[in-house]
Amino acid sequence: MRKDAPIISCFHLAVHAVGDRQRKLIDDLSLEIPAGSWNEVVGDPGSGKSLLFGILSLRFEADGGKLVVGGRNFGRLSRRGVADLRRTIASCGERPIMLEQRTVLENLVLPFVVRGDDSRAVAICEGLLEEVGLTRHRDLPVAALSHEERLIVGALRAIAPSPQLVLIDGVLEQLPEESRRTIMRLLQQRHLAGGTIIIFGRGESQNARRGSVFRLANGAVDHVIEAQSHERVPESMGRVA
Repeated sequence: MRKDAPIISCFHLAVHAVGDRQRKLIDDLSLEIPAGSWNEVVGDPGSGKSLLFGILSLRFEADGGKLVVGGRNFGRLSRRGVADLRRTIASCGERPIMLEQRTVLENLVLPFVVRGDDSRAVAICEGLLEEVGLTRHRDLPVAALSHEERLIVGALRAIAPSPQLVLIDGVLEQLPEESRRTIMRLLQQRHLAGGTIIIFGRGESQNARRGSVFRLANGAVDHVIEAQSHERVPESMGRVA
């Protein structure tokens, strides 16, 4: 994919409220995300952020509109095509879903196994656990983790296999400052290596100055601050506002 080509293109997305076809939770939403860019989707609770996260992370399909990811029309893909496309994407929602009785390390290694690239998985994941200060939790079942630890492990699982596209929804704003800065730094490293980053939250981070900000309101893009350029975000800009 060429530099600045869209890795995601949305055209007139719509999501209806369950049982009420007249009310749209996502209403005629269109946007483009260039490959290798830093992006933030911000808005108040109920603005549609998490719904959009679910659509862009391929967790579910919109009721209407068109979604193109990596040049592939999601609505026209076979089951196998969807599975292949999902291997290029990693995401972490505000309530990370993990294998509760499996260990932290097993959960982190799983995306590598799914992608068929697990030769260095253990070493990479152990290095990340050391960076976030959770080495001692390596062999603990995920069910034994605190809320903060679950969020950190969920974010690490999205970052660890170096996917083309990383989506993080509502995680950073739940973390204390030190943990937030560490996860932000790891996201910056993935971005500097060529990955596309999309962060969903109530407010924008300082990194947004080098990226694009999409402000949502009532299920639609209310305002866009476009990136001045698509240069990589420097690692010094790590604090979340």
